[in-house]
Amino acid sequence: MTQTEGFGGVSWQVDLGTGRRTEVEVSPSGGIWLATGELTNLVEIWMKKVAGIVDLRVHLQRTAEELIVVVDRGDNGGSWWRGETAPRLIIRIGPDDIAEIRASIGIPGQPAADHLLGRIPLDS
Repeated sequence: MTQTEGFGGVSWQVDLGTGRRTEVEVSPSGGIWLATGELTNLVEIWMKKVAGIVDLRVHLQRTAEELIVVVDRGDNGGSWWRGETAPRLIIRIGPDDIAEIRASIGIPGQPAADHLLGRIPLDS
């Protein structure tokens, strides 16, 4: 018997008002779907035992123009990228409705290397 056998799924909805609504669904296969309202600016997701070894935090931050995704081991992560050098993906939406996608990662003792992955027009 698998861990999810016989599990039909579950969902929650929390509405704190003024654009702070969160919905979570757990599928029968164990997948998680999460939606947050427009005023939720920070989400942290912990993925336990990646490759059977390490816990990783996926940090999602919304700003006025960007969605920033950072992967780290949290505040007590031991030897891992620190601060601005952690692996990150930045999606910036410009006033011209163009999404610019950048990735960066730091090497200890050097500034973070920043790479443009692409520019994509958004459909209206």
